[in-house]
Amino acid sequence: MKKFKLHTLFSLFLSMQLFGCGGGNDQVLPQKTAVVTFGITSTARLTAPINGIKVITQLPLGVTVATDPANPRTLVVGPGGLTGIKTSASVQFARYSASVRQVIFDVTYSSSDQSGIGLGDFARLTCNVNQGITLTENDFLTLNTPLPKFSVFGFDPTAAVNPVDLSSKSRSTLKVTFGF
Repeated sequence: MKKFKLHTLFSLFLSMQLFGCGGGNDQVLPQKTAVVTFGITSTARLTAPINGIKVITQLPLGVTVATDPANPRTLVVGPGGLTGIKTSASVQFARYSASVRQVIFDVTYSSSDQSGIGLGDFARLTCNVNQGITLTENDFLTLNTPLPKFSVFGFDPTAAVNPVDLSSKSRSTLKVTFGF
């Protein structure tokens, strides 16, 4: 009898492993948004605080962004569009070209002290994912490693020439999360 119970339990366990526990649903929720977070790291000592960043980024097929209804080439700046993450940084210029799926924007330092934008995440772009499209972070990274354009500038009050180009001493970072 004991052997029969062990055999029955083992068979039950094996069948659960092979076929799953049941009750699950293999349905994948459709993606609705992709939120792209732009950041900056230094590759060498920066000679001045970061006062401006210019970005050109490419979007994969099946992704759109919110634009001004009166001017579809102007990207919405604010919730649901492009936002600056840091309180000391503001988006000054934001354009979108649907024909080439390209977003262009500038983030500038907007505080009276001289600390600059700093390193880390500085902007977030909310994209809309078209129905029936499923994307991965790699779909964005493949088009944007490196970013088509990533220029970093600083202001040094002691320098003979301003702005100071910091692009060679910094690199961009890109993270993507999806909403369902």
